[in-house]
Amino acid sequence: MQKYKTLQNFLDSLEPEQKEIIETLRKLILETKQNLWENIKWNAPNYEYNWLDRITFNVLNKEHIVKLILHFWASIKENKKGSPVYDKHSDFIYWSSDIRGYMSFENKEKVLKNSEKIKEILKDWLEINIK
Repeated sequence: MQKYKTLQNFLDSLEPEQKEIIETLRKLILETKQNLWENIKWNAPNYEYNWLDRITFNVLNKEHIVKLILHFWASIKENKKGSPVYDKHSDFIYWSSDIRGYMSFENKEKVLKNSEKIKEILKDWLEINIK
C-alpha cells in the first residue's frame, strides 16, 4: 500500500469518480469552520480543529466507497455500545461507537443533494466538546 505524504499525492492517486466526491466534500468541510487544519493522517485527508483530529476520509475500505469519519482524536476511549454523542441525522450517520461515526458517499450526486445537511452535521460535530 502506498503511503501518501501530501494531499496532492493522495488526490493524484484517486480514480476520477472518487476524486470528484472527495473534492466536493473537502470544499464543504473547509467552508464549515475557520481554523480547520487539513493534513494527511492515517493515509487520507484529515481535519484538525483546535489541534484535535475530528474528521478523516476513508477510501481504502472493502466497499470501495468514500467515507467521512467523524471522531474524537485517538486519546478518547470509545464505548462501542454507548449512545452517540450526536443524535441528529441518525438516518445519515452510521455509528460504530458513542464517539465515532461515518457518512458514506457512493457518488458526487449524493454529496450535492445533501450538501446543506452535511454542512450542518459537520458544523454541529465540531462544536461538540468531550473531555
